[in-house]
Amino acid sequence: MIKILQVRNIDSFVESRRQKTSEKDKKTVQSILNDVRKNGDSAVKKYERKFNGRKTSQLRVSAKEIKEAKSKISWQDDEAIEGAEYPLATAEDEISAFLIYEFPEYMDKVADPTFPTKSFVPIPSVGCYIPGGQARYPSSAIMSVVPARIAGVKRIVVVSPPGRDGKIDPLTIAAAKKFGATEIYKVGGAQAIGALAYGTKSIPKVDKIVGPGGKFVSIAKSLVSDQTAIDMVAGPTELGIMVDASSDPELVALDLISQAEHSKDTMCFVITQSKTIAKQIQKSTEKLILGVERSSIIKESISKNGFIAVCKNEKEMVELANKIAPEHMELMVKNAKSLSKKITGAGLLLIGKYSPSAASDYSLGTNHILPTNGFGRTRGGLSVLDFMKLQTVVEAEQGKLHQKLRSIKALTDAEGLPNHYKAVKRRVDE
Repeated sequence: MIKILQVRNIDSFVESRRQKTSEKDKKTVQSILNDVRKNGDSAVKKYERKFNGRKTSQLRVSAKEIKEAKSKISWQDDEAIEGAEYPLATAEDEISAFLIYEFPEYMDKVADPTFPTKSFVPIPSVGCYIPGGQARYPSSAIMSVVPARIAGVKRIVVVSPPGRDGKIDPLTIAAAKKFGATEIYKVGGAQAIGALAYGTKSIPKVDKIVGPGGKFVSIAKSLVSDQTAIDMVAGPTELGIMVDASSDPELVALDLISQAEHSKDTMCFVITQSKTIAKQIQKSTEKLILGVERSSIIKESISKNGFIAVCKNEKEMVELANKIAPEHMELMVKNAKSLSKKITGAGLLLIGKYSPSAASDYSLGTNHILPTNGFGRTRGGLSVLDFMKLQTVVEAEQGKLHQKLRSIKALTDAEGLPNHYKAVKRRVDE
């Protein structure tokens, strides 16, 4: 049963609900990464056998396997992934057009030819982690591969844990290949992140790793980030729903259940001022869970991580929402639009009862790869920008150096770096 909790101290409440990484898990992941770094393919295969219970001779998905996967896709499935790409591609195309064309064009109009110019250039190679295991996620392949392709990334690597048959879900393979993946590998977990970060004989290293995953994947991404760029911490999914007396308890319960079915580590919660609506949601959730598919996962997720927080007033509700900063935040309240201006912490904000997180996972034009564990306070969802770097170029002239000489002298004297000044002055004196 989902718990109803009275909020008394917001900071302590948030701290008590935050999912923490144990030292034991960190040590486990670090040992896997160290092994992969040292022993490459043999270590990757060892952990695939240990965690997925299968022996692997070839890590890369072959052309034959891709053809076989495509043959298993129904026309309905093919149509579904085709349609899912369009809202995302349209949104990303608009952004990339602005960044790649309009911004440099604006910079070219600057009167001073020595003014620094900025342009966005694609990252050479990226690794896209696509979760597997308890479910299949072709949608995650679309959400990561499409913006990478639009950004102009030349090498787009997809890794995904295979099922018990030793194969990746056919629809995931088909979607990844259709939208631009250049390589696909049958490997998951921390060992996949290690292979992407350090490189092995079969899996050459990449410049950046993106995508969601379970706790071991999230820990691994964090640990390798000292030498391989990552997009964000995108761990087990999170959903917060803000409700009032006007909310439909059954819709709220359905949304909680829809996200809880992802995994046992999902965090789904409600924020309200009304104890009455809290009890109605609790009752609806308990009733709807009975007999649903994936019920064992949902029940454990809801009972372990789910809660309904009862606050004193709207100000407290907003503060709690911003401090928890969940991946998704639904506003199912009367004044949703005006209240949305006060919610700044969520990775994705969904306004009104017709904007459920379940729809945003697929086809509202938003990217469902989003920050978790409070990182929504500092960034939003994955976008084309995550696959590009800002390149700054400057070409100064002697006259400009002469104009700046006095200020350079003042700063180099202040910082005790006289040779900086000498390197500039020598050019001015020519």
